[in-house]
Amino acid sequence: MAANSNPRPSTQLFNNDEEALKKYEACKDECVRLRDAIDQLKENENKSILLQEAKSKRKVAPLPDLTFDVIKKYNGHNGKIYDADWSTDCRLLLSGSQDGHLMVWDSITTLKRCTYQLQSSSTWVMACSFSPQTKYIACGGLDNICSIYKYEDPSGDGVNDDQKEAAPKKRFSTLARRSTKKNNGLLNEASRAIITDAPYKTLHHHEGYLSALEFVSDEKIITASGDSTCILWDVVKKVPESVFLDHSNDVTCVAINRDQPLFISGSVDAHVKLWDIRLSKCVGEFVGQDADADVNGVCWYPDNYAFASGSEDAMLRMFDIRAYKQLNEYGNNNITSTVNAVSFSNSGRILFAAYDD
Repeated sequence: MAANSNPRPSTQLFNNDEEALKKYEACKDECVRLRDAIDQLKENENKSILLQEAKSKRKVAPLPDLTFDVIKKYNGHNGKIYDADWSTDCRLLLSGSQDGHLMVWDSITTLKRCTYQLQSSSTWVMACSFSPQTKYIACGGLDNICSIYKYEDPSGDGVNDDQKEAAPKKRFSTLARRSTKKNNGLLNEASRAIITDAPYKTLHHHEGYLSALEFVSDEKIITASGDSTCILWDVVKKVPESVFLDHSNDVTCVAINRDQPLFISGSVDAHVKLWDIRLSKCVGEFVGQDADADVNGVCWYPDNYAFASGSEDAMLRMFDIRAYKQLNEYGNNNITSTVNAVSFSNSGRILFAAYDD
C-alpha cells in the first residue's frame, strides 16, 4: 500500500480520543484567528514610522537639496545598457548591453580594460555581475542561460600571481591589438582587447529569460528568471543546489545579504520575498500598499537588517526584517515613472533611485 503523502494529521488518529480531537480542532481555530489578527495588524501599521520617529525626537535634521554633476562617462556600447556592476574594490566597472557585449572598464581612467564578445551577436544581456574576488564574470538574458567567464585583467593590474599562472591565454581580435592615441595618452592593446573565448561555464535550467544574477561566492551564484524561480548554482559542477519557487510571476531582481545566509527577490507579483539559503525556503514576505505594482529593484541597507524596494507605482519602500514591517516610503507627486533600480549610499542616509524616464 502506498504511503499517505498528505502532511496534515489525519482525524483517524483521534477516533479513540474525543478530547484530543477537540484540542486539535481548537488549535486549528486558534491558528486561523492568529493569522487574521496578524493580517489586521499589518493593514493598520504605520507606513512611515521611521519618518515620524525622526521628526518627533528631533535628532535627525533633514538634508539640504542635493545636486549631482556627471564627472565621468564610459562610452563604447552600441545598444541599450541593461545592467552594470562594480568590482569589490570599485576599481572596475562591468556593463552588459543588448549589443551582445560585456565590457570591463577602469573606473578611474574610464578606459576599457577588455570586451567580452558573446557567442551570438543577438544575445541580449539583461544582467551581469563580478564574483567577489573578481575571478569570474557572469551574464544572462533572453537566451535563458547564465554564462560565466574567467576574468584575467589584460594589463595585469589587480591580478594575483596565482591567477596569472592559472588563467588560460585569451584570443584577441587583430583589430583590437592596435594602439590608439586618446587624451594625449597611449591606450595599449590591453585596454582594447576583445575576448572571443567560449564561456568557462554555462548554466542551463531556467525556462525563462534571466532578469538578475549575483554571486554568493566565487563558486556559487544566484540567478532570477522570468519563469518565476530563483536558483542557487554550484558554478564548478554546473548544477542547481536549490530552486526557490514561491513567486507567482516573473522574478525581476535579487540582492544578497553579505552578513547572513539570506537574499531577497522582487517580482511582478508585487511581493518581495526573504529567502534563507540554508533552508532553501521563503522565510518572509513583504508587500507595499499597492499590491498590483511590479517590484523592479531591491537593495540591502548597509547594516543588512533592512532593505529598500522600488516599484512600478513610482514608490520606494523601506522594510525591516527584524520588525517584519514597512518603516518608510518615498515618492514625489511630480514623478510618475516606473522605478527600475535602487541603491543606498555607504552611510545609508541617502537612497538613490533610477526611473525609466
